[in-house]
Amino acid sequence: MNFIERFINFFLPIRDNEINRLALWKHPYRYAFRSGVLVALFAYLHVYVLTGFISSVAFALAVLFEPPFMAGVFAILGNLARVTPYR
Repeated sequence: MNFIERFINFFLPIRDNEINRLALWKHPYRYAFRSGVLVALFAYLHVYVLTGFISSVAFALAVLFEPPFMAGVFAILGNLARVTPYR
């Protein structure tokens, strides 16, 4: 796979055949980033509106921590919902 294909695939949602419970818990941030880019953008916008620049420190902390956290939560929940449990 050439560089451009790898770069594009990095930003695409995870395909079903890549989902593996062990890999999901071993590398949660990789799954969170690949699955939660739009969620992170949404979280960033909602933090931007809610803080309203009341405190620049609170704003900076919210911008730093909420998007990856929300992206991780939604990505892990979304992927777990699609994982077929072992029987």
